[in-house]
Amino acid sequence: MESIIKYIGVIGGIASIIGAIISVVQSKKAKSSAQIAENAKSNLLNRQNTSDLSILFNQAKRIQKNFTKYKLALVNRPLDGVNFDNDSNEFQEFILEFNEKKSVLELIGSFKFIAYHTKMNKLLDEFTEANDIDEKRSIGKNIVSSLNIIISSLNEEINKKNKNN
Repeated sequence: MESIIKYIGVIGGIASIIGAIISVVQSKKAKSSAQIAENAKSNLLNRQNTSDLSILFNQAKRIQKNFTKYKLALVNRPLDGVNFDNDSNEFQEFILEFNEKKSVLELIGSFKFIAYHTKMNKLLDEFTEANDIDEKRSIGKNIVSSLNIIISSLNEEINKKNKNN
């Protein structure tokens, strides 16, 4: 009877050791799975951020193209028939979208969100308050210049993110 108890004790000890080994292996698998899930989440967030930046980039390009008429007006054509209210509204919509993407833009270390946002709002106010076509032309040129800087920064960040993915 004593020998059976010893065998049961040895078998129990071996089972405990095997259980501990299995536990360690499963723990490593769980950590690995958690890391895989974390990496997937990080990749998804990076892709979403890149998508948000691309949307802003495309909107900025569209507004830039629209406001280029103010930069080229003296050379190619006058601003007769231009709907300044539509241009103001489109620029306002861009500024609103820009503000909505603030959290993504602030992830860009060199991007000065507050400075750009403040400048665009100031330019919008000046543009809508200007009564003279020459003033509108001058402010429109400044809007294009500001958008050029923003577009360049967005493009640089999008390219960085695409290289990292």
